[in-house]
Amino acid sequence: MKAETILIQDARLQRPIQRVLLAWITFLAWIAWSFLWLPLITLIAWLIGMHTSYVNLFLHEHNNGSQNILMLLAGMTLCMLIVLLWSNYNYYRFRHVPRRRHSRTYDLDEMAAKLAVEKETAMLLRTSTCVVVYFRDDGAAYSRSET
Repeated sequence: MKAETILIQDARLQRPIQRVLLAWITFLAWIAWSFLWLPLITLIAWLIGMHTSYVNLFLHEHNNGSQNILMLLAGMTLCMLIVLLWSNYNYYRFRHVPRRRHSRTYDLDEMAAKLAVEKETAMLLRTSTCVVVYFRDDGAAYSRSET
């Protein structure tokens, strides 16, 4: 018995649950494999970035690398301070304001009148979990069979 005869080569011959399970196992295996490479990729990217920063800030003719780094840190600090102040301002401004207004609940007769449908149709719309409602240009609801 060859190894190829044990494996199902055609995925259509597998049961649906088996296909889904094997697809998830394959997906998780690819995720795990990619996580194994992430530290090396991060190290290489970090080294390239550090080397590029060092060359551009210190080795070029400018000779003001420390001043550039201090300006960069000052800019980052300023940005952090602005975001912190803005978020605190919004927190204190909106801390006691309700986030959402509750819409009032219409009773069945009002709902039927607003949609211009019969009461039974309004009841069906209210109790259904998924509804597609079509509207005419004048705003009245209609059945798809009316068109």
